[in-house]
Amino acid sequence: MLLPEEKQIIEQFYRQEYESMFRLACYSLNDQNLAETAVQDAFLIASTKFDKFTSSPNPTGWLYNVLKNNIRELRRERQKILTRFVSLDDVPELSVNIPYIDSINAKKDADLQLLSRIYVDGYSLREIADELSISVPALKMRINRAKKRLRKNPKIKNLVEFEY
Repeated sequence: MLLPEEKQIIEQFYRQEYESMFRLACYSLNDQNLAETAVQDAFLIASTKFDKFTSSPNPTGWLYNVLKNNIRELRRERQKILTRFVSLDDVPELSVNIPYIDSINAKKDADLQLLSRIYVDGYSLREIADELSISVPALKMRINRAKKRLRKNPKIKNLVEFEY
């Protein structure tokens, strides 16, 4: 439970930052209801971790980082739901002229899997580095090497020719 002075501080940040945080969340999520949830959850976390929030050298930045994490989590949850309910039968069939598409399996290719987790799933470098028990600079080096290997892969180069 917050003290009256602590509530005032939270309310002050709420009045100052809510609108811009809401716009950021709307832009990121393309959904006003989810955006409102993300922003409200950010202030709820600030309330429950009040000491951490106020002891930060940049409380506004701390609040925005919490919002970014909330947005990322909401995206993941939405993606999980979509993958459960979207059937491949519902997707229109495309005529794709790619000779090597079957030979590339992203789940087996560690480079594709790493890049997919960052650029498609939205995991942060810190999250993946922690998961792999390596430093962020080491992860960046691994990402750069993966990109170079994939650029040299003739199977990948042939993936750019689509016919609709």
